[in-house]
Amino acid sequence: MESRAIFVSYRNLPLWIEAGLAAIGRCTSRSQLDELGEIFRRERDWYDQHEQPEAVQPWRQAWAKQAEYLRNEEERLKPIRAHQQAGQDWYGAWKRVLYCCREFSRLQGLAREINQQSQDFQDLPEIIQKMQQLWHQRWQDLSGAIA
Repeated sequence: MESRAIFVSYRNLPLWIEAGLAAIGRCTSRSQLDELGEIFRRERDWYDQHEQPEAVQPWRQAWAKQAEYLRNEEERLKPIRAHQQAGQDWYGAWKRVLYCCREFSRLQGLAREINQQSQDFQDLPEIIQKMQQLWHQRWQDLSGAIA
């Protein structure tokens, strides 16, 4: 009995191109997009060898569009990330100061300065909460040392 099966490469299926477009759209970082780009380069080479370079044109366009989006998003988020880092640095610096403070009265004196500086980070509630917890913990530590 003669077989009449025909091999159809996944590369010839429209779903393959659609899957690639979906993968590009799911990239949320430049490193993910670059990694996917390396995979697509091998695919692009296959299409070029089989004289079908137009088949991957949607990938090229989507990749360029996503790269531009991620670049713009990174620029937009740069000041936000810098502010978040400043908040972390502020907390870390006060953490060192508070643990060096050995007197209850000095700790009370630092509260005003901490509250004043914390106004710069009111939009970072997790930092403010950590600072409050740290200050209260230190307060309890020194209160216990007095008793």
